[in-house]
Amino acid sequence: MRRAAGRPHPQDTLALVEGAGEAFETLQFQLLSVLQKAKSSLQDAQAENAQLREDVAALAQEKDGWSERARKAEATLDRANQVLQTQQSILEKALLREREAVQRAYMLELRLRQNGAAARPA
Repeated sequence: MRRAAGRPHPQDTLALVEGAGEAFETLQFQLLSVLQKAKSSLQDAQAENAQLREDVAALAQEKDGWSERARKAEATLDRANQVLQTQQSILEKALLREREAVQRAYMLELRLRQNGAAARPA
């Protein structure tokens, strides 16, 4: 049996279809492999994203802790400064009273000497 001109032989067509099927199957396997790698990469990225979110939350909590400590330290320093200013004021007043007492004692001693010298005959 002879084929008409321009028409391929059925076995050639079958071979082409089989070759195309094998190529398509190979392409599907390659595509499946790419998809699996992409899925794995996506899962890795999601896990890394979750870890980074946890790290950011932990750092934010740590920052909040340090901020609270700083506020408490500042409040303590303010109270200590107030105490020191009060003590300085008290010490300045005490020093002033001491100077006044020394000055009175000196004046009293001076009067006593003058009165003692005047009471003694020459």
